[in-house]
Amino acid sequence: MLALYDANGNGLPRGGDDPLDEAELYEELLTSFARREVDKTGPGALPENELTQRAEQELQRLSLVAFAALNRRRQWVSTAELDEDLTALLGRRSVDASGFRAPLGPAEVALGRFFFVQRAQSVRDGRVLSTYEFLHATFGEYLVMRLALHVLTSLLTDRPTLSLGTSHIDDHLAYALLSYAPLSSRQILRFGESMVRRIPDRERERLAHQLVRVLDQHVTRTDDPHPEYRPARIRTSSRHGIYGANLILVVLLLTESITADKVFPGSPDPVSAWHRHVLLWRSSFDEEQWTDFALSISVRRGQTEGVRTLEVRLRSGELPPPDPLDMYWLYQQPQDDFAYWSRSYWDELWHKTDVSGGTNDSVVRHAIDPVMEWLGPAVTTFTASGLGQPATSVAHDLLRLLIGTHTGLTADEVTTLYLRVDRALTFLPPDSPLQGPVTCLLADMLHRDRSILPIGTVLALAQRPPATPALRERLRRALFRENAAGRST
Repeated sequence: MLALYDANGNGLPRGGDDPLDEAELYEELLTSFARREVDKTGPGALPENELTQRAEQELQRLSLVAFAALNRRRQWVSTAELDEDLTALLGRRSVDASGFRAPLGPAEVALGRFFFVQRAQSVRDGRVLSTYEFLHATFGEYLVMRLALHVLTSLLTDRPTLSLGTSHIDDHLAYALLSYAPLSSRQILRFGESMVRRIPDRERERLAHQLVRVLDQHVTRTDDPHPEYRPARIRTSSRHGIYGANLILVVLLLTESITADKVFPGSPDPVSAWHRHVLLWRSSFDEEQWTDFALSISVRRGQTEGVRTLEVRLRSGELPPPDPLDMYWLYQQPQDDFAYWSRSYWDELWHKTDVSGGTNDSVVRHAIDPVMEWLGPAVTTFTASGLGQPATSVAHDLLRLLIGTHTGLTADEVTTLYLRVDRALTFLPPDSPLQGPVTCLLADMLHRDRSILPIGTVLALAQRPPATPALRERLRRALFRENAAGRST
C-alpha cells in the first residue's frame, strides 16, 4: 500500500510532516486512482472542481459495490447483483456527463479499470458469468465506512419545512444501506475511528445528537423507502435491529462514550431501555455477528444522585473481565446497613434460560445447573456486609468461597464472605430450604479455611444458632475438630 501510494509522485510525507494513518493512506490512494482514471478517460482536461466531483462519484460507486458484498455477508458480488442494487438505489442511468461513465449494467466496464477490484468469470450454458471481489477485504471495509459516514453526515443538512414541533429526518438511504449487516464486522470500526477524527468536534457532537434522534424516530418505522433494494432476504424486525445497532456504533465512534439516558432521553428507565434494545439487536444477528458486536463495546454501571446509570463505550485493547455486579444497582434497592431481600422466582430464571438459550447461553446454564438444583433459592437471596458495601447473592458468595481461597483471595476477603453468608442465614426462616445445604457447605469450607480466619470470626460462626441442633453440631465439629495429635483445634 505504501509503495503504491509513494509511486504516484512521491506522495508519502517526509521530514517533519505528520505521518499518514491507515485510513488517510487508503483515502489518498483510492482518491488518486479515481482521479487518474477520470482524467484519463474524460473528454479532455477537466476543471479541478469537476475532476474532484467525478472522482468522488467513482468512489461512491465503489462504496456501493462494497456494500453489495457486505450486505450479502460475503466477499464477492455478481454483475447481476450489482445491476439490481444500483438500479434500486440510483435508478436506471444512461451514459451521460454525470460521472458514472456506464450505467452499472455493464459492471465490468465500470469496475475493471481499478487494480484493487478483481474479476472472476465462468461460462454456464453458453453465458459468461462475472463476479467482483476487492483485491484485499480492507478496501471494501474502508469504502463501507467512508460511505456510511458520508450518508449519515448528510443528515445534518436535513431541514424541516416547519420549525414547529418535531421534524422527521429523511434517513431513507441510510436505512437501506445500514440495515442488512453490522458495521462491527472485520476492520470497519477501526477505519471509522480514524475517519471521525477528521470531523470537527462541534460537527461530531451535532451528528451524534442527530443520530440519537434518528434512532428514536426509527422505533416506529413502518415504511420501506427503497423496496427494490434487497441484497439479502431477512426479517423486517432484523433490519430494524441491525440499523439501530449500527446507529449506536457510529454514535460511539463520534462520542467515544455515551450514557443510556442520552441514548433514550424520553425513557423513564434508560437502563431497561438499553437492555430491551440489546435484546432486539442480538436477535437480529447470527452468532458470529453478535459476538463481533458485543466484543466491540463495553458497559459500565454506576449511580448518580440515587439514580442508576449505564455508560457505553467502544472497547479497545485486551478483553477484561466485566466489572462486578452490585445487586443494589440491579434491583434499584436503597442501600441499608441491614440489607436483606429475596425473590421467589429462581426456578423461573432457570426455566427461561432453558427456553431461550442458544449454544453460548446453554453452556453457562450447564455450568450453573448444580447450583440451581441444590441451592436455587440462594441465587435470588441477597445481602450486604455493611453500609457502603456491595450487595451480593448467597450463591455468588458460596461459589467465591468454594473457588476463591485457591485463587488468591486475601484473609480479609475470605472473612467478609463468611460473615455475609452467615448474615444471610440469620435472616432466613428456620424452615427455609437453604438452611441445611448452606450450613453444610459452610461447615465443609470452614474446616478447610479455619486456619486463615480470625479467631473472633471462628467463634462468632460457631456460636450462631443454626436452624436445628444437628446443623449447629456439624458446624461446631468443623471448627473445633481434633487434629492428628489429639489436640483440639
